[in-house]
Amino acid sequence: MISKSKIQHLIFIIFILCGLFSCSEDESLDISGNPINNQSDIPEQLTYYDIDIDGDIWGDFSRSACLFVRPTVTTPSGINFNNGVNEREVGLISGFPGGSPAKGAIWYFTNTALCRDGSTGCNSTPVNAALDLARVTVNESAGTIIVRLDGTIFNNSGAGSTLTSSFLNHFTANSGLLATLYQLIEGEIRLNFSEEGDRVSGTIDMRGVNFSGTGTAPYTASFSGRKANISAAACR
Repeated sequence: MISKSKIQHLIFIIFILCGLFSCSEDESLDISGNPINNQSDIPEQLTYYDIDIDGDIWGDFSRSACLFVRPTVTTPSGINFNNGVNEREVGLISGFPGGSPAKGAIWYFTNTALCRDGSTGCNSTPVNAALDLARVTVNESAGTIIVRLDGTIFNNSGAGSTLTSSFLNHFTANSGLLATLYQLIEGEIRLNFSEEGDRVSGTIDMRGVNFSGTGTAPYTASFSGRKANISAAACR
């Protein structure tokens, strides 16, 4: 029979061990007994980031940009590009490629409706039609988003998507009034979030075609930055 003093001693040891290793019932452990962080670093609400881009378009360039992440935008009924629901939407704005060409200036959105979340001044149909222009993969536990441009959309003239993308998803490879505007047609953006969503980093590997369809240009870059307390009007 175990004496009362031994029971008290065992309770004391258990109490000490719980203090060292946490005996909380709601904390998950991995196979090694280490706590698992169940909170995703990917923002669940509209969040803006100030980022720095270092890239290469027939030569190096560096520029600042605004990147933002937001929840899924619902595509209007009757329009279906069969490219899946985007668990997050992503927008990237740096400069004004269509109006003030500069090397590396870029506008990119996973959904046309995102132009309202940045200072693009969009007010033309079909850019407000909430058309899904990408395939987006989200890994909450890893804190990553992979955005893949849906190239099939840009050849779907029946949906008006060629006109749509010309308003939004494009970049310039150089500066000057005669600079060529390239429509983004393929590639991907990879984003990595950390520090509870305070920081973001990633890579861009995309390709564009000029509007005459006679030439292409690459857009490759890496970027990093942190959460910014700004509004849509300041996102550029």
